[in-house]
Amino acid sequence: MQQSRLSGQLDLDELLTVRKEPRRYELVILQHPEIARATSPSEKDRRVVDPPCILQLRIYDSKGNLDDNAMRSPFWVVHTMLEGSHQMPSQLLQGQLSSSASYVTSGWAHDAGCYFIFGDLAITTPGLYHLKFLLTTVRPLPTRPDELPVLTQTHANMIRAYPQREFPGMSASTDLVKSLAEQTLGLSVRHSDHRNRFYRSQNY
Repeated sequence: MQQSRLSGQLDLDELLTVRKEPRRYELVILQHPEIARATSPSEKDRRVVDPPCILQLRIYDSKGNLDDNAMRSPFWVVHTMLEGSHQMPSQLLQGQLSSSASYVTSGWAHDAGCYFIFGDLAITTPGLYHLKFLLTTVRPLPTRPDELPVLTQTHANMIRAYPQREFPGMSASTDLVKSLAEQTLGLSVRHSDHRNRFYRSQNY
């Protein structure tokens, strides 16, 4: 089933009607990243953070009800940055640092809703980090037409970036990834689990 093509079906101005303000925005991390193999920008064999981070946007109207119309707007964008013990961790994160909204219908392992996928992130230096996610919009809101505000933010669980020789391997894709991949969200499905036994025994 293809991702919804909203611009030709809905009046975009009505999706965010001011009648439902003030709205509350919530980013829910459905799948947290866990590990990475530190990869320099010059390496051809770049290893992405595993598993890919998947977020869902929930928007509540002034009455506290889920606002499905607002979640169908294609103009939501989530940006990510790296936080850690290094002085300038943001320079250590490579790849696609922004994700545009994808509204999808329900699948066998996910609900209908607005999703953001971060499947192309790499860390260049070993260490412990957190990913921070910021929700904004590329189209001004009706109540704030002169600014593109940060509407909410959230942090993922800790990620450990390993040196190449210590990296425990990539995991098989989760059911969530497989389900969303069927709706053409640009997710790669990995069928084999390459995590070594020692890592699995310490974390499961």
